[in-house]
Amino acid sequence: MAVLTDQFRRYVTRMLQSSVQADRPAYVYDPILAQVERVGDPERQGTLSFAVCPPYQGKDADQIMCGYANTGVVGAAEAHFAAVVEGTIDAELERKVVALKEGFPSLPATTCATILNGLNCEIQQEQVLAIYGSYGTSRATKTLAETFNFTELNRRAHGLQQLIDAGSKQQRQAVQNRYLAMHAYVTAPNGGREQVIAESGLKRSLFFFYWKAFQRYGLLGLVNRARETFRRSKIGLANEAQLVVDKLRRPQRPNSFFTERLQSKKIRTDPSTVMKIFTKWNVKDYRCEFVHNLERLEAADEKASQQEEPIPEEKPVRWVDQNFLIKLSGLRTAPAPIDAPGLFALWCYLEELGIFPVLQAMGLTGGGEEKGYSWFDLFLLAIGRTFYGISSYSKACEHQELSLPLFSHLLALPCNDSFLNGLASVSEEQIRVLRRWLVKRGKELGVLEGKRIAMDFHQIDRDVRIAELRNFGKGPSPKKKLCCNGFRPHLAWDLETGCLIVAEFRKSS
Repeated sequence: MAVLTDQFRRYVTRMLQSSVQADRPAYVYDPILAQVERVGDPERQGTLSFAVCPPYQGKDADQIMCGYANTGVVGAAEAHFAAVVEGTIDAELERKVVALKEGFPSLPATTCATILNGLNCEIQQEQVLAIYGSYGTSRATKTLAETFNFTELNRRAHGLQQLIDAGSKQQRQAVQNRYLAMHAYVTAPNGGREQVIAESGLKRSLFFFYWKAFQRYGLLGLVNRARETFRRSKIGLANEAQLVVDKLRRPQRPNSFFTERLQSKKIRTDPSTVMKIFTKWNVKDYRCEFVHNLERLEAADEKASQQEEPIPEEKPVRWVDQNFLIKLSGLRTAPAPIDAPGLFALWCYLEELGIFPVLQAMGLTGGGEEKGYSWFDLFLLAIGRTFYGISSYSKACEHQELSLPLFSHLLALPCNDSFLNGLASVSEEQIRVLRRWLVKRGKELGVLEGKRIAMDFHQIDRDVRIAELRNFGKGPSPKKKLCCNGFRPHLAWDLETGCLIVAEFRKSS
């Protein structure tokens, strides 16, 4: 890879940030291409075809015009940028900075420079920051590294620098032909893109290879990737940096100790490999530049360790799985498509009913380590299945869409047996407590009307009025313990008012 200059890094960062914020291809916000689109084709009379960012003005515009007239888009970049890649930083020094940052992701630039200066490496804090920015680990580029591959981006930037320094006329013309093919593809009328691909001179697979890169990186997407400037370690740069820093902390440890540590991570190596790493980093000649030792890179704060009575953390009222919380926080950067957004409005109704404290008091909201699912999550899944319109529990468990698991506080839906067995784990007493609470809360909200009813089952029916009583009540079956329609009261009246509600007298026969 390579270290980008400040000018080129600002150009790339602004282009990629605009692309992410607007969710549009990067070439739309490439100022070099915007200037080329304005002046590159005399037949368009200075009109922009696809670029939306403003082109350059004054001297910069004149330089880009002259460069584009000479060798196309590569000449335009050569005329505008003093340099694309920083040539003052040695590749081996760059490798050590990258290794330390991968081994210790929160390592500040000042600490990194201090460690390397102690290893007889001449490097400044500004150079470390430039390497951090080029590899997507600085504050300005860390968010972009989640979307874009900075390894590929820097290799393409290095390839552009090689074209500028020693590229032949044929190589520069090849990049220009790719740009003209992409321009024709973007501006082609409906139904004309297949003809553009056929006339581009590129194979179909190669055309779309450059097209995808052009969408992600703009001008850099048209340039071939250069070879990496240094070789990555067999054990990984992060493990290599951690071994070196640990050796600097405790020089008395033998090399066999570090070999066994790598083997515990299932990394096959031998003592000679560890010895070569320490020799390459010049560990024996290390001069400590710290006021204190390197233990503070990972050691806990002394004041925090001296606290005898740590302050207990408040546990959240609502219990959900820790992995679900991680997925929920990840929705901010990676939204999940759902087809039933109205399902989540049921949370408001459940909150209004106030059943969560009742279930929590009965121990139905937290599954604990011995259970896979909590009863409350399965209860939410049963409610969501009903309102979603799924006919059976089996079909609900086989559902692939994300609305049901998100509504139920789950990463994925359980199997049919786990679903049914989990719901059946509630006791009859707990159901009675929940039922009484729902009746009470429903009456408080005004959605239910309660009446006290008295019933008499010992009268004889002398006036048959079955039609009026057919849908009046249901009673238990003595065999299956289910409800059946055949059980009805003979007499029923309101105890508070004394009014007769229903009467049924059977014939004396």
